[in-house]
Amino acid sequence: MTKYILHGGLSAEDNPKNIKFFSEILNGISSPATILMVYFAREQEKRQGLFNVHKKLFQKSNPDHKMFFLYASDNPDQFKEQIKQSQIMFIEGGSSLRLLDHLKRFPNIKELI
Repeated sequence: MTKYILHGGLSAEDNPKNIKFFSEILNGISSPATILMVYFAREQEKRQGLFNVHKKLFQKSNPDHKMFFLYASDNPDQFKEQIKQSQIMFIEGGSSLRLLDHLKRFPNIKELI
């Protein structure tokens, strides 16, 4: 079964609500888990910093869970392979238009997920 968890914003802050959010993402997922971190909605220069912050929040929220993190590739073929390797897809917000433009390259995204 697919589980969707939505966040209202400011996911990069270290606060109790975000700790609960990142903990819930791994709830019911066996260890180790591979997490695909998708930052297509963000400007290129902000992506790596957010990736690093979110990794730390995942680890702080789930200290007993072993995790592997994949940074989503802009290369469509690599991105498809990353989806197949992952149990979790974390899609960071930002510009909805930027995200949609990027995802349009994957007309079968629903089947890939």
